Amino acid sequence: TVYSGLFMLFAWRVQPRNYLLLSCHTFNVGAQLYQLKRGYEYQQQRKAEGKEVTSHFSPVAFGAAVLTGLGLGAAGRPIQQAVSKVSLPQPVQNVLH
Repeated sequence: TVYSGLFMLFAWRVQPRNYLLLSCHTFNVGAQLYQLKRGYEYQQQRKAEGKEVTSHFSPVAFGAAVLTGLGLGAAGRPIQQAVSKVSLPQPVQNVLH
């Protein structure tokens, strides 16, 4: 989710805007969040039935993934300012500005 969120930001910042890349990663974020939701519901169902849960899905991890995905778009300017203080190759700096 974080990876796709970063590429959504990249696709929006690059000139000309890459709407195809943006739409693909937007769909990917949605699909990943849906799979996380399904995994959580399955785990809760197994617990309710008294069956063993083999994986330990954390609602905190789900919330962190959602907030990270949403925060990447909202925090574009602070991220850009933090990255601008790091010495990056010029082509990368051009994309981020």
